Amino acid sequence: MSETNFAHYKILGLLGRGGMGEVHRALDTKLGREVALKVLPEDFAHDPERLARFRREAKVLASLQHPNIAGIFGLEEDNQRVALAMELAEGSDLTGRIDQGAAPEEEVLDIARQIAAGLEEAHEKGVVHRDLKPANIKLGTDGKVKILDFGLARAFAGETAGEENMEHSPTITAAMSHGGVILGTAAYMSPEQARGRKVDRRADIWSFGVVVYELLTGKKLFQGETISDTLASVLREEIHWEQLPEDTSPGLVRLLERCLERDPLRRLRDIGEARVFLEDGAKDSSLLGSSSNVHSGIEFEDEQRARGISFGPALGVGAALVLLGLLTGWKLLAPQFSEEPTPPTSIRFEVSAPPGASLAVGPYQMAISPTGENLVFIARGDDGTQLHLRPLNSLESTPIPGTESGFAPFWSPDGEKIAFNASGKLRTVSIVDGETLALFDVASGRGGSWGKDYILHARGQGPLYRIPARGGTPEPATTLNEEEGETNHRFPHFLPDGETFLYVSLPSRLGLHKVFVGHVDGRPPVHILDSVASPIYVEPGYLIYQRAKRLIAQRFDVERLELLGDPISIGAAPRRPQASGSQAASVSRNGHLIYPNTRERLAEFVWMNRAGDITGSIDIRPGDYMFPDISPDGSRVAFAHNISPEESEIFVYEFGRNILERFTTGTGLKTDPKWSPDGSSLAYSMSTDGPWRIYREPFPGGGGITRITDNPATFKNPNAWSPDGKHFLYEQLGLGTRMDLWISPTDSSGGDYPYVNRTTQEQQADFSTDGNWIVYTEIDNNPNIYINSFPSPGQKLRLTSAAALAPQWITQNEILFRGARGDVMSVRVETEPRLRAETPEFLFTFSGPLTATSDGSRLLALRDVDEGFEAKIVVITNWLNAFPALSSP
Repeated sequence: MSETNFAHYKILGLLGRGGMGEVHRALDTKLGREVALKVLPEDFAHDPERLARFRREAKVLASLQHPNIAGIFGLEEDNQRVALAMELAEGSDLTGRIDQGAAPEEEVLDIARQIAAGLEEAHEKGVVHRDLKPANIKLGTDGKVKILDFGLARAFAGETAGEENMEHSPTITAAMSHGGVILGTAAYMSPEQARGRKVDRRADIWSFGVVVYELLTGKKLFQGETISDTLASVLREEIHWEQLPEDTSPGLVRLLERCLERDPLRRLRDIGEARVFLEDGAKDSSLLGSSSNVHSGIEFEDEQRARGISFGPALGVGAALVLLGLLTGWKLLAPQFSEEPTPPTSIRFEVSAPPGASLAVGPYQMAISPTGENLVFIARGDDGTQLHLRPLNSLESTPIPGTESGFAPFWSPDGEKIAFNASGKLRTVSIVDGETLALFDVASGRGGSWGKDYILHARGQGPLYRIPARGGTPEPATTLNEEEGETNHRFPHFLPDGETFLYVSLPSRLGLHKVFVGHVDGRPPVHILDSVASPIYVEPGYLIYQRAKRLIAQRFDVERLELLGDPISIGAAPRRPQASGSQAASVSRNGHLIYPNTRERLAEFVWMNRAGDITGSIDIRPGDYMFPDISPDGSRVAFAHNISPEESEIFVYEFGRNILERFTTGTGLKTDPKWSPDGSSLAYSMSTDGPWRIYREPFPGGGGITRITDNPATFKNPNAWSPDGKHFLYEQLGLGTRMDLWISPTDSSGGDYPYVNRTTQEQQADFSTDGNWIVYTEIDNNPNIYINSFPSPGQKLRLTSAAALAPQWITQNEILFRGARGDVMSVRVETEPRLRAETPEFLFTFSGPLTATSDGSRLLALRDVDEGFEAKIVVITNWLNAFPALSSP
């Protein structure tokens, strides 16, 4: 490393030195932001084992995104040196605050609450800090807490101790993957750390207690002349509770007692409990439970779960799995003790994504095996998506080799193989021996099901296809009813005989799909109901489907193919189907049901500057809003409001007069508004009788609605008007080519024609301000941004080197787009004398939809009101007994 540079970072100054290297203030010259650059010791890069471990750990740590955690941006290497680029946390660490003397309780409560919130986020992702101490906690001038060096002690394992500096005293006595490890700073280690035992999140809870104690007293809790003396103090010295200020609230004292239990089995088990307690003002100490009753967390709910068991946060998934095993064992023993068979208890718990990843949202991306033993789901990490396998009786999931970029998984009847889509093919993978096979080419997958002799598969257009389970040539399994305007059959689901199957037809009518029963021999289908989502069959004789925002269960006769009795609501449906018609849940033969957790999406409009700071808001109450588009003169915004799965409308808000008006009327779904260049009309997509069509309507209204596109394709999404208003750019789902870009002349000079329709997916396009170029997203295995000429495409220019989406051409020389994890990026382009682009610049991170003003100086964003929501899989075992309103047929 030179004195002034490390890779593409310009060194601005030394921030400090510690046991794990030097920390510098540095400028990321690619993204234009200041970072904290932790440069590790020179010998680190020469130890391949330690470096490989560090890379793995750093990848997990980079997934931590929370206001109270200083995030990791990247791992950099330069001239055989290694460095971590981290969020630059301004302010002083808590060491200085403790040295100033005892802090007022109100201040301590605020600091402690923020520390607990950051720890909770990490613990939920499976990350333990292991070296929590005042020096690793920054306190900004605005009172904002940032926890530093999360998990780096573990990542750095292998370092040997040097001088006995009490502030930097991590000591390694064995490899981190085994017992016998002493790792952390001596005065803040938990007793189990000090003994070199394996640690979990409870070690952080101990350290948290020590830090809070020292804030309250302004004194060290454990100290000694040497590290050994300090460790001995941690292990044996009595805690001096009399040092706490006399007016310390009893609740806060109780919290410290629970955190500073030397026996980890009696210690507070979940830092989330501390966070809730602190948010409540440290008043209700009953929230903390007691050391003799820390396992209480089972509660019976009085509605849907009155006959099931629901697990609160204090018990968690681990206890659920233990109890699941106990209940299974009891079922085997019960006949010896009772003549009356006891209905199996229903257990409900949630499964989170593995550390460093997030769940791909939607039931379309998860499935439980027919045997009820395993879950398969899609997890998204820094390297893209991959199938993960999770045994139902385990706390851990593992990625399945050979399933990178896979989606839409479904199981073989014996639960030993998984079929999925990846890289343009339907593939299978064995969970027994790992063998993978490519069955046949398919441009897009819209569900599948594995029966007795055949595999059924749906494409983005056309009928269902069947292929012999042993391999062969696909052939149509259904026939489109052209008289009814059918364009697609999707999301098949075999009934118990393995030959009869459920499926939905497209297009939908008012958000509802016709549901049919078909047969592999091609006999005429039977229409049984209409539903938002394709149904699944659940023993003992029910269909589960979706109406509006509710999951519905209704008895079904598989012999007569008839619904029986009344439909009964069993809970809230997943937020919206990820693909039109996709199933709302997945079920095993032995009655275990899974579906994504859900919430009512609420977002609010806020103004942001180019640094991501919120500068204002709009006086509209939060709602399920999407697709904001600012008028050319900047006076209004049009957006879609999702009212229900069967209804959405276009609204227009005028900034100056604070007036909100509904623009569209009537039944159906209307979405994705786009202002014309002169602001005199709005184009939007609408579905009332099935296919999505694009319409144009004058603003403020009164001139009648006209259709822009005459293309018969089922799915079409508006993209942009050309600056002269003569052409309209949209995307549509092609036959065998996924999404394509099309042009519709608006002056009646000709019919619609394709702009780009390759086998890759092209979408999310926008015109340059001079109308001579188009920027768009192209998705092969990963999405990237390209520019091409208009009206005739030529040699395209790629703008991005990493995953990127949703470009918006702001000025002739600037394009905004979204990068990984919601990063808002800007790229400068030149179109004259030749097309060229600069390196993209990072602006800020934001996960919601946004749109820019015409000069790019401000952005109007939709901020999620519930930013802390985490997608999880809900598991309900023995599902029928979870719902008292149902009974066996």
